Amino acid sequence: MSEVRREVSRPAPQPRPGLRYRPVRLRRRDEDQLCPGRLRAETAALTGHPDARTRITTARAVVTGNPVATAEPDRAEALLDGDPDRLAATAQAFARAGCANQAARILHLTG
Repeated sequence: MSEVRREVSRPAPQPRPGLRYRPVRLRRRDEDQLCPGRLRAETAALTGHPDARTRITTARAVVTGNPVATAEPDRAEALLDGDPDRLAATAQAFARAGCANQAARILHLTG
């Protein structure tokens, strides 16, 4: 646990000579868009959790504007509803966004 706290309390990264980009530290909102809500929604859908729909709705509110992240709650809802047509549509959305592995995952889930 102390290792995690030490990792979180690091100072912001500093630019290094010769680098073309400036390192940035993620804001809390950016961190939320990266993972937790989207994964929570899909996990709830796959396990049939009673709060699955609420979690999907919450995830949608966080990921607005990001085509890949937006497709994940769509996939979760299609999985929850058992709708193969919507699953195929989300596979196409992932493919358009350049996420061939996610599109293949959906095709694998649908058989």
